[in-house]
Amino acid sequence: MFKNIFDIYNRNLLDILFLMVLVILPVTSLIFIAIIYFGTAFDGELSVFFLGYSIIINFIICLPPFLWMILKDLNDEKAGLKKCLTFFATQFGPLLFTSFIFYTLAIYTSWMMLVPTILILLFTMIYPFFSDYPTLKDMFIQAKNKIFEENIAIFVDLIIIISTLVLLWAGMTYFMQNYDNNIVSFMLIRSLLNMIVFPFLYIYLTVRYRNTEEEFTMINV
Repeated sequence: MFKNIFDIYNRNLLDILFLMVLVILPVTSLIFIAIIYFGTAFDGELSVFFLGYSIIINFIICLPPFLWMILKDLNDEKAGLKKCLTFFATQFGPLLFTSFIFYTLAIYTSWMMLVPTILILLFTMIYPFFSDYPTLKDMFIQAKNKIFEENIAIFVDLIIIISTLVLLWAGMTYFMQNYDNNIVSFMLIRSLLNMIVFPFLYIYLTVRYRNTEEEFTMINV
């Protein structure tokens, strides 16, 4: 598994570097600025709601160009940076809207048992890995099937993702507190961490969730 991940990374290193700068850096920076702005504008539950959503959407929104690249690589094809960015542009709006709906449902079902909330959050994290399918219905069906197939494993993956991001950010924050920093410094550090970690997570999860023997029916971009 890990050898396969590093092989994919090395084969697409140049495209990954460009996607880090053109996608992860600006998206993470904008979301960080939004956290600062809305964190002071909202109070109590709304502030926590927005903070949680910002973390999830940061991970989801940056996924599509990497997903396109990885699936093409698994299919022994070259993705092309332009196609990756085009796919990112076509998926930005739908993922932003649908993930907000699912995240809101997860929060407002938390007064019930934790099971509905956990399932919705799992679905929210999984369905973007099927965004190459031509319709939202196809994406949702594939994500639902994958959750029923590997529910415990997917939950463990979700815990690993959250723990990794939180620990890295906490560790870097602790390290940086000994220096004279400002908002820009923290924004750049957060972006740098995401630029390093996200590609490996995307490759690992795509290989995990997508059957490499399937015939990829990727939408035209």
